[in-house]
Amino acid sequence: MSPRIVEITPEVKPTFWQILESHARAAIPRSEDRLWGLDLSSGLEREIGLTLAELDRTRTLHENLRRGLLRQECYLDTELMRLDRPRYPPQPYQEHRRRLKDRLSDIERERRRLALIEDEQLRTLHEHLMSLLNKHRYLAPREDGR
Repeated sequence: MSPRIVEITPEVKPTFWQILESHARAAIPRSEDRLWGLDLSSGLEREIGLTLAELDRTRTLHENLRRGLLRQECYLDTELMRLDRPRYPPQPYQEHRRRLKDRLSDIERERRRLALIEDEQLRTLHEHLMSLLNKHRYLAPREDGR
């Protein structure tokens, strides 16, 4: 009998913001007529939808920026590895190697800066979404009476 390999994956609990977004996505009506109604609740639902779309757009934008930085980083790392081969004399390439390492440091600094910007943007959008959901819940109570 061969030994079984058991893969243990930790259970990841959703964050508060992920739960908030799932509630917001559930609050948006599926019907086009309901979404474009003239009542206040429909207006809030449109704003919730717009905020969710902005959250998705912000995530996509920052993911593309991260991928671009990773692509640059891989290129620079490849260049550094190529220069480290013994067939090149070390002296003429020291300046080029230093510039490549400086550029890698710049990329890391840019990555941290973008992470802070993304966090701030997402936090602002999540706070706005929470405010909209609270207003929507007040105007349109759920069917179960809560």
